[in-house]
Amino acid sequence: MGKDGGKSSTLELRQGDGKDLKKETELLRENPLRNFPPNSLPR
Repeated sequence: MGKDGGKSSTLELRQGDGKDLKKETELLRENPLRNFPPNSLPR
């Protein structure tokens, strides 16, 4: 299972991310710019 190790860990991560993804979506809905630091926005 040497070469499949990385793949399976990514899959586990993806499956466990469902709840976090929903949370992230809600947060983004409240504050769409929260992933962008203010100084990264064009003036």
